[in-house]
Amino acid sequence: MRLQAAGMFEQGATNAQVAEFFGVTPMTAWRWRQAWQTSGRQALLSQGPGGFPCRLAKAERRLLEELLEAGPPAHGYGDQDWTLARIAEVIDE
Repeated sequence: MRLQAAGMFEQGATNAQVAEFFGVTPMTAWRWRQAWQTSGRQALLSQGPGGFPCRLAKAERRLLEELLEAGPPAHGYGDQDWTLARIAEVIDE
């Protein structure tokens, strides 16, 4: 998306036009333009997933995957919906 925005900037699109086209805020389009003007297209490449790295060991992640695949009812929930809070509870257990 950001690289497409760079192409639009190169063709003279305004921040407002880019924001509307991609359904982002004008501030986001402005940041993309600033990065593009400062460092070129390279600055708009994905930096990978954000956030903190997972603190679970491989074996713990495999176990969590198995627990989640069993579904919410297996953990005492009455419906089929996982929520972040429910997943956090399973991890805490």
